[in-house]
Amino acid sequence: MTGHAFSERVQGRRRCRSRDGKFECIRDLLRLFQVLYVHRNKLKRLPDSVGKLRHLQSLDVSGNNLKELPCAALGSLPRLRVLDATRNPKLTKLGPELARARGLEKLLVDADRMAFPDKDVCAQGTEAIMRFLCKGKC
Repeated sequence: MTGHAFSERVQGRRRCRSRDGKFECIRDLLRLFQVLYVHRNKLKRLPDSVGKLRHLQSLDVSGNNLKELPCAALGSLPRLRVLDATRNPKLTKLGPELARARGLEKLLVDADRMAFPDKDVCAQGTEAIMRFLCKGKC
């Protein structure tokens, strides 16, 4: 099958293969990502569809031009453990929906730039930020 993508079922999952480097079922592959580095790409926006990456454990969006994060989408990721949003000069707030990411162990932001939560809260680290965002709603 030279030059043609094909897939097969393996243990209930669809496996994508291709000899020419192209995948017929790339969407399926993307959903299985566990680590995603999109740092230093001059991104202005991160799409809400990042919430479909149900297996995502680590997301690095540092060094971009993000003004905000899709906190509702990120909060819906059950396996998210690490989020690095440092070096985004326009990022000054986090949405309270991010508090739904219960497994988040390491949240990195530039505390000096933050307005919500304020820099004092952010300087205390992940646990303090998550507690602040939760404010009795969790």
